[in-house]
Amino acid sequence: LAWCRVPAARLAAGEVARGEAAVELHIVDMSGFADALKAHMRGEHETWAISGLVPAHVWGVPLHVRAKIGVDVPPGRISSMRMAGFDILSGGAGELRAAADASFVASGAMRIGSLGRASFAVHPVDESGAVVSGMRIGTIAVPDFSVAGGVNALRNLSVTLASFGGGEAPERPAALA
Repeated sequence: LAWCRVPAARLAAGEVARGEAAVELHIVDMSGFADALKAHMRGEHETWAISGLVPAHVWGVPLHVRAKIGVDVPPGRISSMRMAGFDILSGGAGELRAAADASFVASGAMRIGSLGRASFAVHPVDESGAVVSGMRIGTIAVPDFSVAGGVNALRNLSVTLASFGGGEAPERPAALA
């Protein structure tokens, strides 16, 4: 899915490395990585496995050590999505196209930058506020998706909403998935 760069650390023989580090992640398989992120963004706790050869120096001799590391990924969640500047660009019998800006709050410690174009499904919610995942009413495309903990702002989103028969859309709020 990806390769990463982990900062250098000094360890003594038999010592276990614990702590936090800023890991630089380079994604190779975007669709596989997007699938891996779904559980994280639903607020589920995960442990990701990172394995490979790690360069090391032992008594001044360079060598590579095979390592397998479990990385604890605290749950994250996107909430409080708000749309602004909703400008209708075109429409027809089957759909409505618009441009908009949005903001949302992200919880979690992971910062994801410049993932490129990302697309999200828009689903209605029922009377209890639960997402009706079996019914899709549109999509929102983000030209260059990135997310960090706290309030995030997205600009120049492409919004496509499906039309509903006689122009009647469900009278319920929508949710992103």
